[in-house]
Amino acid sequence: MALLGAVVALAMKIGPRAGQLIKMLWPLLAANPDALNRAKEFLGQAREAQKAQTPTARLRRTVAAVKAQAMKLEETATDAQAKERASRWVDQADKLAGAIDLLAVRQGARRRAETRRLKAEVDTLFTDVLDASVRADGAF
Repeated sequence: MALLGAVVALAMKIGPRAGQLIKMLWPLLAANPDALNRAKEFLGQAREAQKAQTPTARLRRTVAAVKAQAMKLEETATDAQAKERASRWVDQADKLAGAIDLLAVRQGARRRAETRRLKAEVDTLFTDVLDASVRADGAF
């Protein structure tokens, strides 16, 4: 149970949806060491991204980690539907990266609101990619 707490805490650093997903997937993770290792690896990459000093840099690094993971899923996809879904995630990560770059021209309350909105979008994308990574049958 201590391991669950540690993995959930790590996921919660990314966003609330990621933590909830880990709790929901825990039976699968507990029964499948490969899935647990995939989750810990991806969460570890995202956790490194959280060490950036500014919110914008944290978002940028998290999106880069999500994009890299989505690209792995795209490369290892065993069917056309999974490959297409992973490709959409890569495209979405690119769009988020562009939106994060535009934060530089925003100021004050507008910048903070946009940062919160982007953080929620990154959390959603991260959760989708994490779910697919954990459930992937032998992915990477």
